[in-house]
Amino acid sequence: MINLFLSNKRHLLLFILLFCLIKQALSQTTEYNDKDSVFFGKSLSEIVISAFNQNKKLSDQSAAISYISSQNLNRYSPTNIASAMNAIPGVHMDLRSPGSMRINIRGSSLRAPFGVRNVKIYYNGIPLTDPGGNTYLNQLSFDDYGAIQIIKGPSGSLYGAGTGGVMLIKGPLFSQSSSPTNKITLQIGGGSFGLKKRNAHVSWGKNGNGNTLRFSDLRKDGYRNHSSMKRQTASYNTRLKLSSKEEINAFFHYTNLFYQTPGALTKKQYKQHPKASRPASSSQPSAEESKAAVYQKAFLTGIKHIYHFNSNLKNTTVLYGAYTDFTNPTTRNYELRKEPHFGGRTIFQFQHDGAHILSKYWVGAEIQQGYFSQKDFGNNSGEPDTLQLINRTNQFNSLIFAQAEWAFPHGWDLTTALSLNHQSLTFTKLYPRVATTFEKTYPLIALPRMALSKKINPHLLFYFNVSKGFSPPTVAELLPSTNILNKNLHAEKGINYELGSKGTFLHQQLYYEA
Repeated sequence: MINLFLSNKRHLLLFILLFCLIKQALSQTTEYNDKDSVFFGKSLSEIVISAFNQNKKLSDQSAAISYISSQNLNRYSPTNIASAMNAIPGVHMDLRSPGSMRINIRGSSLRAPFGVRNVKIYYNGIPLTDPGGNTYLNQLSFDDYGAIQIIKGPSGSLYGAGTGGVMLIKGPLFSQSSSPTNKITLQIGGGSFGLKKRNAHVSWGKNGNGNTLRFSDLRKDGYRNHSSMKRQTASYNTRLKLSSKEEINAFFHYTNLFYQTPGALTKKQYKQHPKASRPASSSQPSAEESKAAVYQKAFLTGIKHIYHFNSNLKNTTVLYGAYTDFTNPTTRNYELRKEPHFGGRTIFQFQHDGAHILSKYWVGAEIQQGYFSQKDFGNNSGEPDTLQLINRTNQFNSLIFAQAEWAFPHGWDLTTALSLNHQSLTFTKLYPRVATTFEKTYPLIALPRMALSKKINPHLLFYFNVSKGFSPPTVAELLPSTNILNKNLHAEKGINYELGSKGTFLHQQLYYEA
């Protein structure tokens, strides 16, 4: 193949031209100065990320981790993160309806036809994934993202359930190392298919303290019939440096989201009218007749306290509360859900500088409690009709974890971690018929992880890691839209083995992972 390719002079000239263009582009990147950018300013290997709480350079992490900076997010559409996510190998994001997202990391969403499941997501250190295993990622606007770290594969040793991986999202304020400048920003944009976007941003702060207040309004008609969307978000973030040892971060976020669900088409229907919404069938009305849509209001608040006892001991504690009001008229029924939940996470970190070995230790815990309620009615042209059922679901999740890292001479690094996970739920069917209760407690499961890496030289790393993961069924899988409780579903379990290498070339301007 190579000989045939090079034998064609035109292909050879194109290859040489392409190589020169890439080399020229790489040589120009030093003209920019942005500390967080993957493609501008500092090289990719110099980015320090917080995955596994290790605060190490990306090129020194003994795991498959990807980083998306604010600059990379802004290279694509300013209305959603899908294009930036889909540029990451092994990661795929679907926008199934205008406001519905699905994330697939290494095949993790094979069992989830919709929604964000089997991936644990944190926002500013707050668990965005609820106790039922679902994540309303669509409650965040594009302007709520400052940077994204993606850990691929099971990471339950520190983060609990989810065999797909972990997303660590930082808002614009918390992705900066310094306090924001005093400024007011107003943005107005538009595009095809009725796209309109308005954004207002106020920031102020000094001496390490910072505040941001944001409002975003996004509207679009959509490409297909019955696929319009409206989303308003408001958020407030603050970072207070109480002393050289103590810091408090607070976060408040509200979302009012509406989007229509046009439904799926058969191949024949698509060829006849690709913009059409799902037509009526012999047994069900059309998506437009049902006024199929999602009305979602979500509130999330959290506070993070960081305290340095001394130069070697540190604690980070997060407490949060969340509430989602979810209304979903469909072609089958009219669903009302209310999902309040709360929880917290705490981590102690200790560092010891030995004569020849640098060691770090982490120990912590996380808990979540949810009290969900659901009512289903018949759908009479977008209005609730006859009551069909009333359900209550209480979920409790907890994990305790410990991790240790040893940095040995000659570039060797060893990390070991272990978590113990407990999950239980109580499902109560209140209507129809007599009230019944179903309780399920998953056996206590231990999730270990071991990672060994060797730094060959400052620009080349080889690593091996093995980790165990598990993923219990979400509440939406235990009780799908058929309203039949799947009592016999068990948690997925598996062990992940990974051998990898990372390195840089061309004076750290070209970075690779394998």
